[in-house]
Amino acid sequence: MTSTLDIHTSFPDAPEFYEVYWNRKPFVVKGGVEAGLAAELIEPDELAGLSLEEEVRSRLVTGPVGGWACRHGPFEEGDFAGLGEQGWNLLVHNVEHFHPPVARLLPLFNFSPRWLLDDIMISYSVPGGTVGPHIDSYHVFLVQGQGRRRWKVGAAALKEERYIPGIDLRVLRDDFDGTSVDVGPGDVIYIPPRVPHEGITLESALTYSVGFLGPSVPELFMAYGQYLEERGETEARYLGDGLTEQNGGFAAGPEVTGGIRQLMKQGLEGQTFTDWLVSYFSTSPVEDEIYQEPSPDIREFLTEGTLSRPEQEKIVISPSANGDMLVGYRGECYRVAGSNEPLLRKIESGEIISASDLENLFDGDELPSLLKNILLASSPE
Repeated sequence: MTSTLDIHTSFPDAPEFYEVYWNRKPFVVKGGVEAGLAAELIEPDELAGLSLEEEVRSRLVTGPVGGWACRHGPFEEGDFAGLGEQGWNLLVHNVEHFHPPVARLLPLFNFSPRWLLDDIMISYSVPGGTVGPHIDSYHVFLVQGQGRRRWKVGAAALKEERYIPGIDLRVLRDDFDGTSVDVGPGDVIYIPPRVPHEGITLESALTYSVGFLGPSVPELFMAYGQYLEERGETEARYLGDGLTEQNGGFAAGPEVTGGIRQLMKQGLEGQTFTDWLVSYFSTSPVEDEIYQEPSPDIREFLTEGTLSRPEQEKIVISPSANGDMLVGYRGECYRVAGSNEPLLRKIESGEIISASDLENLFDGDELPSLLKNILLASSPE
Protein backbone atom coordinates (compact mmCIF):
# COMPACT_ATOMS: atom_id res chain seq x y z
CA MET A 1 0.00 0.00 0.00
CA THR A 2 1.32 3.47 -0.91
CA SER A 3 2.03 5.63 2.13
CA THR A 4 -0.33 8.56 2.64
CA LEU A 5 1.67 9.91 5.56
CA ASP A 6 4.13 12.68 4.69
CA ILE A 7 7.50 12.19 6.37
CA HIS A 8 9.85 15.17 6.84
CA THR A 9 13.30 15.68 8.31
CA SER A 10 12.35 19.14 9.66
CA PHE A 11 9.11 20.94 10.45
CA PRO A 12 7.29 22.54 7.50
CA ASP A 13 7.58 26.32 7.45
CA ALA A 14 4.56 28.19 8.84
CA PRO A 15 2.81 28.94 5.50
CA GLU A 16 3.07 25.30 4.42
CA PHE A 17 1.97 24.07 7.83
CA TYR A 18 -1.28 26.07 7.73
CA GLU A 19 -2.00 25.67 4.03
CA VAL A 20 -1.26 21.95 3.74
CA TYR A 21 -1.49 20.31 7.16
CA TRP A 22 -3.30 22.27 9.87
CA ASN A 23 -6.73 20.70 10.38
CA ARG A 24 -6.22 18.73 7.14
CA LYS A 25 -3.67 15.92 7.20
CA PRO A 26 -1.11 14.33 9.51
CA PHE A 27 2.65 14.27 9.00
CA VAL A 28 5.80 12.94 10.66
CA VAL A 29 9.04 14.79 11.42
CA LYS A 30 11.97 12.45 11.98
CA GLY A 31 14.27 14.06 14.52
CA GLY A 32 11.96 17.07 14.88
CA VAL A 33 13.08 17.52 18.50
CA GLU A 34 16.68 17.08 19.60
CA ALA A 35 16.76 13.54 20.97
CA GLY A 36 18.71 14.48 24.09
CA LEU A 37 16.17 17.15 25.03
CA ALA A 38 13.23 14.83 24.41
CA ALA A 39 14.75 12.16 26.64
CA GLU A 40 15.76 14.32 29.61
CA LEU A 41 12.64 16.40 30.41
CA ILE A 42 11.17 13.91 32.88
CA GLU A 43 11.87 10.38 34.07
CA PRO A 44 9.24 7.62 34.35
CA ASP A 45 9.56 7.56 38.15
CA GLU A 46 8.91 11.31 38.29
CA LEU A 47 5.83 10.92 36.10
CA ALA A 48 4.55 8.11 38.31
CA GLY A 49 5.15 10.33 41.33
CA LEU A 50 2.93 13.04 39.85
CA SER A 51 0.13 10.52 39.39
CA LEU A 52 0.04 10.06 43.18
CA GLU A 53 -0.89 13.72 43.71
CA GLU A 54 -4.52 14.70 44.37
CA GLU A 55 -4.46 17.77 42.12
CA VAL A 56 -2.94 15.97 39.11
CA ARG A 57 -5.26 14.29 36.60
CA SER A 58 -4.04 10.84 35.61
CA ARG A 59 -5.25 7.55 34.14
CA LEU A 60 -3.97 3.99 34.03
CA VAL A 61 -5.01 1.99 30.96
CA THR A 62 -4.61 -1.76 30.50
CA GLY A 63 -5.62 -3.92 27.55
CA PRO A 64 -6.59 -5.21 25.13
CA VAL A 65 -5.18 -8.53 26.41
CA GLY A 66 -7.39 -9.46 29.34
CA GLY A 67 -9.94 -6.80 28.36
CA TRP A 68 -9.82 -3.02 28.36
CA ALA A 69 -9.75 -1.19 31.69
CA CYS A 70 -9.21 2.44 32.64
CA ARG A 71 -8.61 3.63 36.20
CA HIS A 72 -8.39 7.26 37.29
CA GLY A 73 -5.89 8.67 39.77
CA PRO A 74 -4.66 9.70 42.18
CA PHE A 75 -2.86 6.40 42.55
CA GLU A 76 -0.83 4.78 45.29
CA GLU A 77 2.61 3.29 44.84
CA GLY A 78 1.19 -0.19 45.30
CA ASP A 79 -1.05 0.27 42.27
CA PHE A 80 1.96 -0.18 39.99
CA ALA A 81 3.44 -3.20 41.74
CA GLY A 82 1.30 -5.87 40.13
CA LEU A 83 1.05 -4.48 36.62
CA GLY A 84 3.85 -6.55 35.15
CA GLU A 85 6.02 -5.66 32.18
CA GLN A 86 3.48 -5.87 29.37
CA GLY A 87 0.37 -4.07 28.20
CA TRP A 88 -0.20 -1.01 30.39
CA ASN A 89 -0.04 2.74 29.93
CA LEU A 90 0.08 5.60 32.48
CA LEU A 91 -1.19 8.99 31.26
CA VAL A 92 -0.68 12.24 33.20
CA HIS A 93 -2.18 15.59 32.17
CA ASN A 94 -0.95 19.21 32.43
CA VAL A 95 2.55 18.06 33.23
CA GLU A 96 4.09 21.34 32.04
CA HIS A 97 2.57 23.05 35.10
CA PHE A 98 3.50 20.47 37.70
CA HIS A 99 6.96 19.69 36.28
CA PRO A 100 8.06 22.94 34.55
CA PRO A 101 11.13 21.50 32.73
CA VAL A 102 8.64 19.81 30.38
CA ALA A 103 7.59 23.29 29.19
CA ARG A 104 10.93 23.52 27.36
CA LEU A 105 9.16 21.71 24.53
CA LEU A 106 6.68 24.51 23.94
CA PRO A 107 8.86 27.08 22.11
CA LEU A 108 9.45 24.45 19.43
CA PHE A 109 5.77 24.80 18.53
CA ASN A 110 5.54 28.59 18.38
CA PHE A 111 4.56 28.30 14.72
CA SER A 112 1.29 26.76 15.91
CA PRO A 113 -1.51 28.76 17.64
CA ARG A 114 -0.08 28.67 21.15
CA TRP A 115 -3.17 30.48 22.47
CA LEU A 116 -5.12 27.26 21.75
CA LEU A 117 -2.73 25.10 23.79
CA ASP A 118 -4.60 22.80 26.15
CA ASP A 119 -1.82 20.89 27.86
CA ILE A 120 1.12 18.55 27.57
CA MET A 121 -0.03 15.07 28.47
CA ILE A 122 2.70 12.48 28.99
CA SER A 123 2.27 8.75 28.74
CA TYR A 124 4.62 6.11 30.05
CA SER A 125 3.99 2.70 28.53
CA VAL A 126 5.61 -0.71 28.61
CA PRO A 127 5.85 -3.06 25.60
CA GLY A 128 2.39 -3.73 24.23
CA GLY A 129 1.01 -0.68 26.02
CA THR A 130 -1.71 1.19 24.12
CA VAL A 131 -4.93 3.13 24.61
CA GLY A 132 -6.33 1.49 21.49
CA PRO A 133 -7.45 2.98 18.18
CA HIS A 134 -9.14 6.32 18.83
CA ILE A 135 -9.83 9.85 17.66
CA ASP A 136 -9.34 13.11 19.55
CA SER A 137 -11.14 16.46 19.52
CA TYR A 138 -7.84 18.33 19.52
CA HIS A 139 -4.80 18.85 17.33
CA VAL A 140 -1.85 16.97 18.78
CA PHE A 141 1.89 16.78 18.27
CA LEU A 142 3.12 13.41 19.55
CA VAL A 143 6.75 13.81 20.60
CA GLN A 144 8.63 10.61 21.32
CA GLY A 145 10.79 11.15 24.40
CA GLN A 146 12.19 7.74 25.33
CA GLY A 147 11.80 4.29 23.82
CA ARG A 148 10.07 3.29 20.60
CA ARG A 149 6.45 3.09 19.48
CA ARG A 150 4.66 1.98 16.34
CA TRP A 151 1.83 4.24 15.20
CA LYS A 152 -0.93 3.61 12.72
CA VAL A 153 -2.30 6.93 11.46
CA GLY A 154 -5.39 7.42 9.31
CA ALA A 155 -5.33 9.53 6.17
CA ALA A 156 -8.38 11.68 6.94
CA ALA A 157 -10.85 12.58 9.66
CA LEU A 158 -13.59 10.10 10.49
CA LYS A 159 -17.11 11.31 9.75
CA GLU A 160 -18.73 8.72 12.00
CA GLU A 161 -17.31 6.52 14.71
CA ARG A 162 -18.45 3.60 16.83
CA TYR A 163 -16.87 2.69 20.15
CA ILE A 164 -16.47 -0.55 22.06
CA PRO A 165 -19.32 -0.44 24.60
CA GLY A 166 -19.10 -0.98 28.32
CA ILE A 167 -15.65 0.48 29.04
CA ASP A 168 -14.51 3.83 30.46
CA LEU A 169 -12.40 4.47 27.38
CA ARG A 170 -13.28 5.61 23.87
CA VAL A 171 -11.76 2.79 21.81
CA LEU A 172 -12.89 2.56 18.20
CA ARG A 173 -14.79 -0.63 17.48
CA ASP A 174 -13.99 -0.70 13.75
CA ASP A 175 -10.63 -0.88 12.02
CA PHE A 176 -9.50 2.06 9.90
CA ASP A 177 -7.26 2.51 6.87
CA GLY A 178 -3.93 4.04 7.74
CA THR A 179 -0.16 4.09 7.45
CA SER A 180 2.22 2.55 10.01
CA VAL A 181 5.35 4.33 11.15
CA ASP A 182 7.89 3.51 13.87
CA VAL A 183 9.15 6.42 15.97
CA GLY A 184 12.08 6.86 18.35
CA PRO A 185 13.42 9.65 20.57
CA GLY A 186 12.92 13.08 19.01
CA ASP A 187 10.45 11.99 16.31
CA VAL A 188 7.20 13.97 16.09
CA ILE A 189 3.79 13.15 14.59
CA TYR A 190 1.13 15.82 13.96
CA ILE A 191 -2.45 14.51 14.00
CA PRO A 192 -5.47 16.77 13.31
CA PRO A 193 -8.79 16.37 15.14
CA ARG A 194 -10.84 13.26 14.40
CA VAL A 195 -8.06 11.56 12.43
CA PRO A 196 -7.93 7.98 13.78
CA HIS A 197 -4.66 6.75 15.22
CA GLU A 198 -3.26 4.00 17.42
CA GLY A 199 0.11 3.72 19.13
CA ILE A 200 1.61 0.47 20.41
CA THR A 201 4.77 0.46 22.48
CA LEU A 202 7.72 -1.58 21.20
CA GLU A 203 10.19 -0.58 23.94
CA SER A 204 9.21 1.08 27.22
CA ALA A 205 8.42 4.63 26.19
CA LEU A 206 7.67 8.20 27.24
CA THR A 207 5.47 10.08 24.77
CA TYR A 208 4.61 13.78 25.04
CA SER A 209 1.22 14.81 23.62
CA VAL A 210 1.22 18.57 22.97
CA GLY A 211 -2.49 19.23 22.50
CA PHE A 212 -4.34 22.22 21.04
CA LEU A 213 -8.07 22.25 21.80
CA GLY A 214 -10.72 24.71 20.65
CA PRO A 215 -13.80 25.34 22.81
CA SER A 216 -17.23 23.98 21.95
CA VAL A 217 -20.12 26.34 21.17
CA PRO A 218 -21.88 25.55 24.50
CA GLU A 219 -18.62 26.22 26.37
CA LEU A 220 -18.28 29.61 24.67
CA PHE A 221 -21.86 30.66 25.44
CA MET A 222 -21.64 29.56 29.07
CA ALA A 223 -18.27 31.22 29.67
CA TYR A 224 -19.29 34.51 28.07
CA GLY A 225 -22.59 34.56 29.98
CA GLN A 226 -20.74 34.01 33.24
CA TYR A 227 -18.30 36.82 32.34
CA LEU A 228 -21.17 39.26 31.75
CA GLU A 229 -22.86 38.22 34.99
CA GLU A 230 -19.67 38.68 37.03
CA ARG A 231 -19.23 42.20 35.65
CA GLY A 232 -22.80 43.21 36.32
CA GLU A 233 -23.64 43.69 32.65
CA THR A 234 -27.19 42.44 33.06
CA GLU A 235 -29.21 45.48 31.92
CA ALA A 236 -29.63 44.45 28.28
CA ARG A 237 -32.83 42.45 28.09
CA TYR A 238 -35.26 41.26 25.45
CA LEU A 239 -38.18 43.74 25.55
CA GLY A 240 -40.33 42.43 22.74
CA ASP A 241 -39.67 45.23 20.24
CA GLY A 242 -41.41 44.69 16.91
CA LEU A 243 -44.12 42.35 18.14
CA THR A 244 -47.55 42.51 16.50
CA GLU A 245 -50.96 41.01 17.05
CA GLN A 246 -49.63 37.90 15.32
CA ASN A 247 -47.54 37.25 18.42
CA GLY A 248 -50.39 37.29 20.90
CA GLY A 249 -51.21 34.30 23.02
CA PHE A 250 -48.64 31.58 22.59
CA ALA A 251 -47.42 32.49 19.09
CA ALA A 252 -43.65 33.14 19.04
CA GLY A 253 -43.09 33.70 15.33
CA PRO A 254 -40.13 34.85 13.22
CA GLU A 255 -40.27 38.34 14.76
CA VAL A 256 -39.46 36.81 18.13
CA THR A 257 -36.60 34.58 17.05
CA GLY A 258 -35.18 37.36 14.87
CA GLY A 259 -35.35 39.90 17.67
CA ILE A 260 -33.64 37.64 20.17
CA ARG A 261 -31.01 36.63 17.64
CA GLN A 262 -30.27 40.31 16.99
CA LEU A 263 -30.01 41.02 20.71
CA MET A 264 -27.50 38.21 21.10
CA LYS A 265 -25.51 39.40 18.08
CA GLN A 266 -25.25 42.86 19.62
CA GLY A 267 -23.75 41.26 22.69
CA LEU A 268 -20.99 39.77 20.52
CA GLU A 269 -20.08 42.95 18.65
CA GLY A 270 -18.92 45.27 21.44
CA GLN A 271 -15.57 45.74 23.16
CA THR A 272 -16.74 43.64 26.09
CA PHE A 273 -16.77 40.54 23.91
CA THR A 274 -13.23 41.17 22.64
CA ASP A 275 -11.95 41.74 26.18
CA TRP A 276 -13.57 38.50 27.29
CA LEU A 277 -12.24 36.45 24.39
CA VAL A 278 -8.67 37.62 25.02
CA SER A 279 -8.94 36.76 28.70
CA TYR A 280 -10.76 33.47 28.02
CA PHE A 281 -8.00 32.00 25.88
CA SER A 282 -5.34 32.94 28.43
CA THR A 283 -6.76 30.83 31.23
CA SER A 284 -5.07 27.70 32.53
CA PRO A 285 -6.88 24.59 33.78
CA VAL A 286 -4.61 24.45 36.82
CA GLU A 287 -3.98 28.13 37.57
CA ASP A 288 -5.99 28.07 40.82
CA GLU A 289 -3.55 25.55 42.25
CA ILE A 290 -0.39 27.40 41.29
CA TYR A 291 -1.36 31.06 41.62
CA GLN A 292 0.66 32.90 44.25
CA GLU A 293 -0.01 35.96 46.40
CA PRO A 294 1.24 39.02 46.57
CA SER A 295 4.44 40.38 44.92
CA PRO A 296 6.74 43.40 45.21
CA ASP A 297 6.21 46.53 43.13
CA ILE A 298 7.27 45.55 39.64
CA ARG A 299 9.32 48.69 39.02
CA GLU A 300 11.30 48.16 42.21
CA PHE A 301 11.82 44.52 41.33
CA LEU A 302 13.12 45.30 37.86
CA THR A 303 15.65 47.85 39.13
CA GLU A 304 17.42 44.95 40.83
CA GLY A 305 16.72 42.08 38.50
CA THR A 306 14.93 40.77 35.45
CA LEU A 307 12.10 38.41 34.66
CA SER A 308 10.66 36.44 31.77
CA ARG A 309 7.37 34.71 31.13
CA PRO A 310 7.45 31.03 32.15
CA GLU A 311 6.92 28.92 29.03
CA GLN A 312 3.98 27.07 30.56
CA GLU A 313 2.10 30.37 30.98
CA LYS A 314 -0.09 31.38 28.03
CA ILE A 315 -0.37 34.94 26.75
CA VAL A 316 -2.85 36.23 24.15
CA ILE A 317 -2.21 39.46 22.24
CA SER A 318 -4.87 41.19 20.13
CA PRO A 319 -4.85 44.69 18.56
CA SER A 320 -7.61 47.06 19.68
CA ALA A 321 -9.50 49.44 17.38
CA ASN A 322 -7.91 52.52 19.01
CA GLY A 323 -4.34 51.30 18.50
CA ASP A 324 -3.87 49.81 21.96
CA MET A 325 -2.99 46.16 22.44
CA LEU A 326 -5.20 43.85 24.46
CA VAL A 327 -3.23 41.24 26.37
CA GLY A 328 -4.76 38.19 28.02
CA TYR A 329 -2.84 36.57 30.85
CA ARG A 330 -4.16 34.14 33.46
CA GLY A 331 -7.75 34.98 32.64
CA GLU A 332 -7.35 38.76 32.85
CA CYS A 333 -7.37 41.34 30.04
CA TYR A 334 -4.79 44.15 30.13
CA ARG A 335 -4.77 47.25 27.93
CA VAL A 336 -1.28 48.23 26.79
CA ALA A 337 -0.28 51.18 24.60
CA GLY A 338 0.45 50.19 21.01
CA SER A 339 3.88 51.79 21.31
CA ASN A 340 4.80 48.98 23.70
CA GLU A 341 4.15 46.25 21.15
CA PRO A 342 7.90 45.46 20.84
CA LEU A 343 8.00 44.82 24.59
CA LEU A 344 4.91 42.64 24.36
CA ARG A 345 6.61 40.59 21.68
CA LYS A 346 9.56 40.10 24.05
CA ILE A 347 7.15 38.84 26.70
CA GLU A 348 5.47 36.60 24.12
CA SER A 349 8.76 35.04 23.05
CA GLY A 350 9.92 34.49 26.64
CA GLU A 351 12.78 37.00 26.42
CA ILE A 352 14.22 38.72 29.48
CA ILE A 353 12.48 41.93 30.68
CA SER A 354 14.45 44.59 32.60
CA ALA A 355 13.80 48.03 34.12
CA SER A 356 14.91 49.83 30.96
CA ASP A 357 12.00 48.24 29.11
CA LEU A 358 9.56 50.28 31.24
CA GLU A 359 11.03 53.72 30.53
CA ASN A 360 8.44 54.79 27.96
CA LEU A 361 5.19 53.80 29.65
CA PHE A 362 2.18 56.13 29.42
CA ASP A 363 -0.20 56.97 32.27
CA GLY A 364 -2.93 54.38 32.51
CA ASP A 365 -0.89 51.71 30.76
CA GLU A 366 -1.57 48.37 32.44
CA LEU A 367 1.76 46.84 31.47
CA PRO A 368 3.17 47.06 35.04
CA SER A 369 0.18 45.06 36.30
CA LEU A 370 0.74 42.47 33.59
CA LEU A 371 4.43 42.16 34.46
CA LYS A 372 3.58 41.89 38.15
CA ASN A 373 1.41 38.87 37.49
CA ILE A 374 4.11 37.30 35.34
CA LEU A 375 6.41 37.75 38.32
CA LEU A 376 3.83 36.01 40.53
CA ALA A 377 3.84 33.04 38.19
CA SER A 378 7.63 32.80 37.99
CA SER A 379 8.43 33.26 41.70
CA PRO A 380 9.17 30.14 43.75
CA GLU A 381 6.72 29.27 46.49
